[in-house]
Amino acid sequence: MKFSKHRFSWRATSCFLRPTLGATLLLLAVLIGCSSSKRYEPRRLNLPSVEAPSAGSTSQAQPVQVLPWELWPRGQDLMGAELHSGLVKEGDDAVEQGLRQKALEYYYRAQSGPLAPSEQEALVLRIASSELAVDQPVKSLNTLSAYFRSTNKTVDEVSPLFALVFGYAYCRNRDAEQSIAWFSRAAAGVSGIVSVRSSAERGMRVLLRSVSEENLDNFTSLWSADVSVRSLIGEERARRAAGGQVTDGRDIDIWGEPSSMVMNAAPPVSTSVVVGVLLPLSGKYSALGQATKNGMEMALEGQRAALSASAGSSAPPLIRASFRDTGIEVHRASDAARELVSSEGAKLLVGPLIAEHALAVQSVSRQTAVPMLSLSKNSNFPTGDGSYRLGATVESQVYSLLEASQNIAGLKRFALIFPDDSGGIEFADAFRQQLHARNIELVYEGRYPRNSTDTFLTMAQAVEAAGADGVIFPDSLTTAARFFGNFSASFRQSVHPLGVANWDNAAQLANSSTVLDGAIFVSPFFVQSARPQVAQFVAAYRAKYNQTPDFLAAQGFDALTLVQEITRRQQIDQVSWTVAAGQFDAYEGLTGRISLRDDGEFERQFRVIQLKGGMLQELQPQEQNSFIYRGNQAVSSVVSDDMQKGPVPVLR
Repeated sequence: MKFSKHRFSWRATSCFLRPTLGATLLLLAVLIGCSSSKRYEPRRLNLPSVEAPSAGSTSQAQPVQVLPWELWPRGQDLMGAELHSGLVKEGDDAVEQGLRQKALEYYYRAQSGPLAPSEQEALVLRIASSELAVDQPVKSLNTLSAYFRSTNKTVDEVSPLFALVFGYAYCRNRDAEQSIAWFSRAAAGVSGIVSVRSSAERGMRVLLRSVSEENLDNFTSLWSADVSVRSLIGEERARRAAGGQVTDGRDIDIWGEPSSMVMNAAPPVSTSVVVGVLLPLSGKYSALGQATKNGMEMALEGQRAALSASAGSSAPPLIRASFRDTGIEVHRASDAARELVSSEGAKLLVGPLIAEHALAVQSVSRQTAVPMLSLSKNSNFPTGDGSYRLGATVESQVYSLLEASQNIAGLKRFALIFPDDSGGIEFADAFRQQLHARNIELVYEGRYPRNSTDTFLTMAQAVEAAGADGVIFPDSLTTAARFFGNFSASFRQSVHPLGVANWDNAAQLANSSTVLDGAIFVSPFFVQSARPQVAQFVAAYRAKYNQTPDFLAAQGFDALTLVQEITRRQQIDQVSWTVAAGQFDAYEGLTGRISLRDDGEFERQFRVIQLKGGMLQELQPQEQNSFIYRGNQAVSSVVSDDMQKGPVPVLR
């Protein structure tokens, strides 16, 4: 692997949970059956204590660990002047007690108050530092990047304290090149705070332990003029020569001491957390339920394989899923939910798939104060207060399609043609709302009776006259082919048909490839994706079930992967599942990017596919302009995919 010259960057790395969350690559490789291959194990960290002992505790209070980047003066700005904000001071007190999540809440609230520039600077540093302390490095990078862009500050104006947080955040996010550049800057800076240099060197030691031999050689060449970095590289070579091992660079522990880092240590649980799963395993929806269950079993099997490899087969798994059949009757779903909570001791309910069943289970969830993660795609399911939804909603499809059509394909003039029934009207309302939010005006809108093509020619002529470059058509592929066949041959070469998830049918697309050439549509799960985690999941699923996985199977895998990660955070931080879920950042899953809103809605950004020349291809994000730093010269550059060692960064 070749490194470009070392550079600094304001880029805010895209908000994906680390690949460890997904277990996607790892556990699927295990499932495919290569038992002798190296296994990629999910993240299990020994985080410093983040909660103080409860009142009345008889155990002796342990001193709160000060994290190596928490060097800002308590109660003061960066120049040593006393802060006036009571909320910031309360946040500082919470940090002193080890209550970093609580500190973040105070700091976030303090943002809304009037602050002098020096106080704003001090608050940003505290927020970014605390976000990193609770293992949200991407949020930390976003916070720092947004602040420096908004204040128009250059890299040269970054103080050592800020550079230190940059270094640790990039370290945790596995961007070795950026991390070591920021650590070098922090160590070389003049700050009056003696411990900055030692903290920066400690961070470089942590980072260098995870660097491969090849990349260590590259760093030796790149940083030959930096005495501090060169010395630490020599120290790392001596450590390896004495038998020291290279740590797993996919999960860098920035909390533990370099001399005693324990990677992938098991979370402090002695029994498995029971997760009740409610799916239709009989009746007319049984195929849907079984596919979802299969995907969930894949995630659970991956958990067992990783646990056996790291902690021994006798160790209990983090979660244990208890499945119940909801059938087709609503009462079966609610009865099963009550039984899971009362008899099985379920701490979380996952499912059901059917909207009516989900509402019935929600009633049980709220009565018993057990949170639930619904898999219903019905947009009317109320989230919040312990209710979450992970479903392919109309809104998520519309957002995904418009995001790609506007920002990747560059479309600007949209027309909307939809069937005049409940489904078509729901999609049309969602498209209007999101187009309005993007300040995009429809150049034409038309509706037609479902299963009627009488008005197609007239509407097609109107769309062509309006000069639309994208035509939204939320109906079947067969009907779409009939509509777009009314355009002139020259107009078809410039216009893009835009469809929703039911267009994701390769056989039907092949039959209409001429008239729908250039079509862009949502694919909740693109089986032909070149992404490694998708390809490995498909191979493992086929080997296990002798069939190709569909969206529900992939969503089942993503759902239990998310549950595992949030439960792991819950056990580490010793907080409720709801609090742990609130710390969730985002996850690049099999079914696309998943992030959590404050109201309990898991937002989905699905992959978007284009039909071009009879071939299907994923639309990839365009190159992003980013402010970077190479050597001693600041430049404005374009960050391309091959420059990244992780998710493509986005500017916010």
